[in-house]
Amino acid sequence: MNRTLPKEKELSYTQASYENYQEMVDYADGWDLLCNYQLTPIAINGHYKILELPTMQLAFSDNIGGLMYNFDAPKDTICISVIKYVEGKASLDSIKLQTGDIVFFDDSKRYTFMASARTKLLDISIKKSTNSILYHRVLKAYQKTILDTDKKLQILLLNIIEEYRDIESLDIEQALALEREITTTILSLLEDQEPQIRKLTRGEQVVVNIRDNSLFFMDKTITIHSLSNDYKLSEKTLQTSFRSFFDFTPSKFLRLLKLNLVRNDLIESTPEDKTVISLAQKWGFTHMGRFTQYYKELFLETPFTTLKTISKSEGLNDGCVKREGGG
Repeated sequence: MNRTLPKEKELSYTQASYENYQEMVDYADGWDLLCNYQLTPIAINGHYKILELPTMQLAFSDNIGGLMYNFDAPKDTICISVIKYVEGKASLDSIKLQTGDIVFFDDSKRYTFMASARTKLLDISIKKSTNSILYHRVLKAYQKTILDTDKKLQILLLNIIEEYRDIESLDIEQALALEREITTTILSLLEDQEPQIRKLTRGEQVVVNIRDNSLFFMDKTITIHSLSNDYKLSEKTLQTSFRSFFDFTPSKFLRLLKLNLVRNDLIESTPEDKTVISLAQKWGFTHMGRFTQYYKELFLETPFTTLKTISKSEGLNDGCVKREGGG
């Protein structure tokens, strides 16, 4: 996928629904979405509305379920996300996101986004080279948040996205005027507030580390007891912190990730070369009855159905799956 937004873009409007991860990736123009994990049934299902202005991309996304993925922002951009709605828990790396937040980031690193339930986001991508005033103003705001006071930015963006669905009614001068209005609104909010790093409890900081350290080595035996010993934190605090940050208990969160890894192997295999039992055991599932129940609850089909399906869906890419043994 081309991650570079051109210096001058044609005005365009896109409205699209998606029902799987690959469709979500295809419509996320300019963004690289990687290493997807489904956390609730029918998780990766929603719609986009995307308006391309001369130097800005405005995007509204409504995703109905819980999911986690890594992403790279478009190259050489300022990115501003307005959190319109969070149903459960959501986070960007170690930033706990709440309804009404505005969060700033750029293309300098890879991020992890996680949501336990439905989220509605408004994203603005702006080329650094085309908006030097805003670029220099938000340098110190990266990976920090402010509040969208009185929903000023949210209402403005939604009105623009809805009003100009008929892109032919918008000329370049009008589009540039809209960009100036968006910039002015952001600068006004930054003038009134000091961007903040939302503080985490020690337990929440630990569970973020557990997510990042454990994610690629999920064939290990990981229990609440082993995590408590490894991170020198009580089991009660771990339970509370996982619920506070992820909205799941430690055992359920790790089980959901392992189920996704089994599904990835099932997608890439056939009944002739692999069995459901061998792939489930590879990722630590030993009780096949419970495993099948968990799998069906999450993916709404049996693991054998996934294995025998000829037309396979998109699985995790190779860089997302590593094992303690190196495989």
